[in-house]
Parts: sequence; C-alpha cells; structure tokens
Amino acid sequence: MVMKLLVMVTVVVMLSQGVVQGCRSRADLAMMHLLKETTGCNKPYESLVQLPVPEGYDYVKPSVVKLNRCAGLSCEFRHDQCLPDEDYITLKTYTVFAFKGSERECVQVSVKEHGVCKCKCDRECPDYQVLDCGLASVFCDAKMRQLCKCPI
Repeated sequence: MVMKLLVMVTVVVMLSQGVVQGCRSRADLAMMHLLKETTGCNKPYESLVQLPVPEGYDYVKPSVVKLNRCAGLSCEFRHDQCLPDEDYITLKTYTVFAFKGSERECVQVSVKEHGVCKCKCDRECPDYQVLDCGLASVFCDAKMRQLCKCPI
C-alpha cells in the first residue's frame, strides 16, 4: 500500500512539473504544437512574391507583392513537399511600371496565388514504390517489397 502511494505521489509530482512521456515536458509539446501549426502545410501563408519582368524591360515597380503561397511550409512525411492544390490556384494580374533604361510604361504582369496546400510529391511513382524527392529517384519500399513482392 505504501509503495502504491509512493508511486502515485511520484507520478503526480512529475506531472505537476510538466514531465510527460519520454523527454518532453508539457512546455516542449506546446512549442512543438505551435511550430506545427505555424509551419505545417495546412494552409498557405502571406509571402512576398517577386513579380516577373516582361521581356524587353529591365525591371518593374513595384517589384514584389504579398500573396498567399505554400512555399517554405513543412510536411511530416520526408518524401513529401508542401505544394499548392492545382484546383485552387488563381491568377492575379497587376498593373505595374516597367522600365527600359530611363523610359517607363504601364504593363500588366500575372502571378499565381495558392488557395489550398497539400503535402505530396511533385512527381508520380509506380504502385508499391516510393519516390525519394531528395534524390529524385524511385525505389521499392522494403515493407512493400515483402507484402507485395514488388521488384527491387
């Protein structure tokens, strides 16, 4: 009975100090959750996007605009990248000053804005195979090789 009481007191003390499973405290888990929320690939974030310079011109003013983009966000699976869903990309058109030497003209330039982000590989791979985006190569996953008898 005394041993059970001692164990319960120890657990209560550990929990009150923020110790949970493994080596992570409650504060660490809260920080990890916050990082996942702010860097995860769940929605596009406002980013500065460089406007394209039309052919025949040196530069444009303004040169950047704020648009929602999926770039720079992270995915949990290492083979995935945070990419825009093609069904939710809109084309935004801006009227800007385009300069050629000391002359300027009003021109229109277009850039894409992302509406929805998804974690996915930007290349397709055959069934039962895994695409290593870092190496840009396809290989047969060891577990899938055993289950599906796929070639190496």
